[in-house]
This record gives sequence, C-alpha cells and structure tokens, in this order.
Amino acid sequence: MAGRIAVVIDPWDYPYNGTVVSTRRFRTSIEPLGYEFRLLALEAPDLDRADAFEKLSLPGFNGIINTMRAPLAKPDRAKIRRLL
Repeated sequence: MAGRIAVVIDPWDYPYNGTVVSTRRFRTSIEPLGYEFRLLALEAPDLDRADAFEKLSLPGFNGIINTMRAPLAKPDRAKIRRLL
C-alpha cells in the first residue's frame, strides 16, 4: 500500500457537483497506484451504510440547502475517529 487518503465530502451521490466530480476523478487516478481511499460522506449507493453520515437538518435552512442540492452531513466525532 502506498498510503492512505481520507476525503470529507458531504454530497457524494451528487455527480453534477463540481467538488464531487473532482474527488471522483482524484479517487480513480490514485487507487491504481496503491493508495487506500477513505471517504467520509452522506449515504450513497457505493458506500458502506455503516460508514455513511446522517444528513444534517437545520430548521429554517433546509429549503435553501435542498434548493442548492448541497446537503450537509451531521458531524459524528465517534464515527470520524473510527473511520480515520
């Protein structure tokens, strides 16, 4: 193994998001080099459900967040420690 890389990105299942597109390309380019890629993100079809974070709910702001299609993950320190 060449090394480990962890990336925190909330909306992994939003392929039109520029940050997600860049991170997917980065992952695709480094995994063949032997790097272990750890993703800290909201639930998505290609992630282990136990490793996914819950969606953050902010009353009064949920409508804006949903309109922007930029969901945020609810912080979970125990899960972050376990994954890293």
